[in-house]
Amino acid sequence: MSTIDPISNLVTSINNKIALNKTELVVPYSRFRKEILNKLKEENVIANYEEINDEKYTQIKIYLLKKPYRFAIISKPGRKIYAKYSEIPRKKRELIILSTSTGLLTAKQAIKKQIGGELIMEVS
Repeated sequence: MSTIDPISNLVTSINNKIALNKTELVVPYSRFRKEILNKLKEENVIANYEEINDEKYTQIKIYLLKKPYRFAIISKPGRKIYAKYSEIPRKKRELIILSTSTGLLTAKQAIKKQIGGELIMEVS
């Protein structure tokens, strides 16, 4: 199963489950989604995630926290948003994830390493 924009599909699925007060969801597997979920877990935005290997498909089961987070996409397939490290938004309460030449980083990590990149998503 392929989607045009797997990251916006992930964000929409998470936002929908949060709106319904659910704590679990299953999404199709991709390496990029797994890297994003790893960053979200490191920053304590999600509780955990695990890979589920079926006969046909590999999926990811995500365990959400009971906190009212709001997930939003910054870059879209038709409009990529890039920022130098000096232009990265420095918001205290929001988590911004960037795709850089060294992999996925949070905004704080990218500013500390002085690396810019594509702004993928934000969590507030």
